[in-house]
Amino acid sequence: MRQRVTRAVPKMTLEVLLVLSLVNLATSTREKRADDLSATQAEMAGLANELNQLRAQVVALTNTLTSQGQQIDHINAARAQRVAFAAYISHEPHLTASAGVTVLFNGVITNVGSAFNPATSAFTAPFNGQYMFFVRVDISKDCFGVDLRLNGKRVAAANNDGYVSSHVNAGVALNLKVGDVVTVTFYSSQGVVDAGIESVFTGFLLA
Repeated sequence: MRQRVTRAVPKMTLEVLLVLSLVNLATSTREKRADDLSATQAEMAGLANELNQLRAQVVALTNTLTSQGQQIDHINAARAQRVAFAAYISHEPHLTASAGVTVLFNGVITNVGSAFNPATSAFTAPFNGQYMFFVRVDISKDCFGVDLRLNGKRVAAANNDGYVSSHVNAGVALNLKVGDVVTVTFYSSQGVVDAGIESVFTGFLLA
């Protein structure tokens, strides 16, 4: 019967194996940590990119809101400067012509901005700008018509020029400054101007 011979592993060999195992473990751990760090850095870079995109969206939205706010302010300013009026002669049955006297259009149809005074039939410009005015009156055969006046100066006329005409009209665009006054006056002291909505004075702000 043979005896089984067992070789003893040298102590130095065990120590070497242990050191190699520890080195491998440490290397593996470092590689895993490096991979985890790379993944974390990539994730952070992605989050930073998303944050930059959100910031850009916020800036764009802020610019849009600012632009819309400016548009609203512009619209509100334009609405605040709306000016328009229309009035007719309400004194029945007619007004007797008297040269240079203001024709009283005291029946108000509309008066946006309240720049027209029906008591005096005078329009006073509330803003600088270009305005448009029209006047149309129903006159007797012997009436010569009416004039449009700016601060007392004749700027347009609605008259029959000696022809037999029952209706005369005129229109004019005027560049006005704040406080300028536009009125309608009788051209002569002959005849009458009929009352009612066929005799009207209108005006409005163009720009």
